[in-house]
Amino acid sequence: MHSNCNLIRIACDGSCYDCNAAGSSNCIQCSGRYLNLPPTGSCSVSCPGGYYPAGSPTWQCLPCWQGNGPTYYSCETCSGGLKTDCNSCNSGYFLYPNTGGHCLKSCPSGFWSDSLTRKCMPCYSSLAGPYYSCTTCWEGANDNCNSCNSGTFLHPNTGGQCLELCPDGFWGDSATNKCMSCYSSTIGPYYSCATCPAGGDYNNCGSCSSGLFLYSSQCLSACPKGYWADNSTNICQLCTANTVYISTCKLDYETIPVLQGFATSGSIAAAVFSAAFGGSGTGVNLFLYLAAIESIANQQHLNIMHSQIALNSYDGLRSTLVPNWLPNHNTIESHRLVFNYGVFEKNRRSPLYLDNFGGYLTEFLIYFGIFLVWMSISLVIKSADKLLSSPVGKGYAIALGILLSTVFGHIQRQILFSTLQIFKTDLLVDTYSRVSYSMAWITICAVTCLLFFCFFKLSAIFTVKEVQRTPITTTSQMNANDLTITSSSKWNVTKYGMLFRSFKDNRKKTFFFSFWTLLFSVIYIGLILALQVVPVLQCLSIVVLTIAFLLFTGLLKPIKEKAAAILFFFNFSCVLLIAILNMSIAIGEAVNVSKNRE
Repeated sequence: MHSNCNLIRIACDGSCYDCNAAGSSNCIQCSGRYLNLPPTGSCSVSCPGGYYPAGSPTWQCLPCWQGNGPTYYSCETCSGGLKTDCNSCNSGYFLYPNTGGHCLKSCPSGFWSDSLTRKCMPCYSSLAGPYYSCTTCWEGANDNCNSCNSGTFLHPNTGGQCLELCPDGFWGDSATNKCMSCYSSTIGPYYSCATCPAGGDYNNCGSCSSGLFLYSSQCLSACPKGYWADNSTNICQLCTANTVYISTCKLDYETIPVLQGFATSGSIAAAVFSAAFGGSGTGVNLFLYLAAIESIANQQHLNIMHSQIALNSYDGLRSTLVPNWLPNHNTIESHRLVFNYGVFEKNRRSPLYLDNFGGYLTEFLIYFGIFLVWMSISLVIKSADKLLSSPVGKGYAIALGILLSTVFGHIQRQILFSTLQIFKTDLLVDTYSRVSYSMAWITICAVTCLLFFCFFKLSAIFTVKEVQRTPITTTSQMNANDLTITSSSKWNVTKYGMLFRSFKDNRKKTFFFSFWTLLFSVIYIGLILALQVVPVLQCLSIVVLTIAFLLFTGLLKPIKEKAAAILFFFNFSCVLLIAILNMSIAIGEAVNVSKNRE
């Protein structure tokens, strides 16, 4: 029996093109609209949340990317099916970039999580001050930074603005890129720093508040002996001849520097007496004495914490016969007059050549003027034979010898202060600073030329002395000697006698001992300058160099007279002893720093 089947056509909803049941939610194909799946759905102009329109030929709404991290999470809305196609994110997640991209649990550096829009919004960004770009932040204003880029510092350090320079009372820590607090204390002996460009310890102050005074990068309630409290700058200023009217300066200036002046004057007087009456040793001892004094005094530039007694002694040893009046013409602000390197920065050392070397320069010019007077008188005589036997010739030789001994005896400070000035080119702001810069170049070049000139003169003199020592066996040799040993060559021996008279002339190494001493001085001050950042190595190198120089001299035995040799070894043994003491201080400071870090 066959039954008759009636085919019944389902009437689709008007929004469907095709369907599998009646109703608007059973469409399987749409016409001109998007089909919401799965597996059947309604036809609509746009897709619901969590889906995106695929377009022709399917015209279907497909699901957005779904994920549970740990890096990328599900999209709330999207423009495609990839994890980078999110347009918005679910609560607790944030869109990055905020114009469309991933959904993240936390935003990357340079962005902050906006819970209202659920987007990663950019931190404050600027390459121009006073406020600079944040590395991380909690919101987008310039004072919402959590961290800063290299070269800028966070202030306050718990969160705030990124600054190029920290405000007073703070210093820029390059390790954390934060403004850290300066040393703070209301209990002595060290008080709070007003500024501290180099660190937060008590000895890193750059300036002090009213009522306190900066000394050796520390803020003190009273200045140490040898300094006076300058209330206009809150700095302990060194007592000089121009400040003897200040009560705190009278005692210091009238003792150590004056005694040093008498000692130097006595050495010069001894040199004059020796040269005038034909002595052999004391003339050069002026140069050796000054070289030893220089070596001791310049240990004040070792990058360690010197005791007050040591500082007073160093100040006395570096005093000049003529007070330095040139700084009276310096009108540059004191806070700009700092050479920012090592102990020079700690001690607020001015980099200007005339501020540091003006007294010595004046002294040199006085000796040079005296020399010019004697030279002018000697030009009247003209004859070398007459000059050799006349008081004018002796006066000329003494004046030249004292000038050369003084110039070469202060070669260390000449190099040191010329270097400070030459490397501080950003301070050429007025006539005084420009003249100071020019004088640094002129004098260092002049001294260098003078060294070479004297070296060649001594070489010629040594040749003459070798000829004199050669036995004469023939008439031709006698005639050759007469041509070599002229009155002019004898006059040169007299003129430059202070450079070699104390030394044995049978060998070049002993004859040129003054130049060995000069080489020692150049290396000595070079080590002090170059090793400022490693104080222990700096002090050790000075000890080793001084020991080597003493051993070299002991083996060479260049000095003729026993008394002069004893004086030399005593002076440079003092240099060595002080260097060893300073090295022990440097080692102690290094050990304390290491313990504090632990």
